[in-house]
Amino acid sequence: MGTNAVFASEQVRDLLVRNNLAELDAIYEQATDAHLRHTGRSVWDTHLHNDDGKSIHVYIKMNWGRRRLWPRMSDLQNGQWLQSHPVREWHGIDALGRLGINVPERLAIIHSGLVTFRSAVIVRAIPPTASVFDLLQNGEWPQLKTGHRQQVLWGIVNVMRTIHSARLGWRGTSVGHFYPQATANGNWNMWVIDCEGVHPRATQRTFDRDDRKLLKSFELAGADEDTLTMLADCLRQQRPMGQSRAA
Repeated sequence: MGTNAVFASEQVRDLLVRNNLAELDAIYEQATDAHLRHTGRSVWDTHLHNDDGKSIHVYIKMNWGRRRLWPRMSDLQNGQWLQSHPVREWHGIDALGRLGINVPERLAIIHSGLVTFRSAVIVRAIPPTASVFDLLQNGEWPQLKTGHRQQVLWGIVNVMRTIHSARLGWRGTSVGHFYPQATANGNWNMWVIDCEGVHPRATQRTFDRDDRKLLKSFELAGADEDTLTMLADCLRQQRPMGQSRAA
């Protein structure tokens, strides 16, 4: 099986060619300082350069190895069997973006091989640089006004309910995947990353799982009791309605 590549536009393709990142061999050869997340999976934080010298911050997620030829039941149910993590990320970003959720801009997806495979997805870095996890860890979260913390929590829950209303689930629900962005008028925009866990055919059980994972991730990040109580209240007040069955 040869290499398949999809570029967001011809301009993006030209940009990646200019930076020698339009082919898998070149990506894997250059990504020597990529962060190894799990066996066969890594993320490379790098920059592209335009003709005018301007820098574009991107993340390149790579996945390689040997596919599971005996599929998990969940992969069959969700139609994700034989999809690498970068391919799932590409589709997940598209699905959430269509719902109006702020997600990274997709630039390219490149993959090759069927049994033994390599793949990479390239996305533009989002504007905010600190996740809610980061704010909890660096001490900035308790310094926010109570009203602002509540706005951020409501923003997170609104994202989750938008996903659930579309009958989608998100296995990647985590405090580290939500990035709040303060606006000039004192409100907050919410961005999300790591969309590879987005999947169709969600049920009420899926929605409950996502809520539990979200609360648990806040607990593990060291959130205070007031924050946990506010988040639980937000989740309880805005329950998904009429979604007891899969689409």
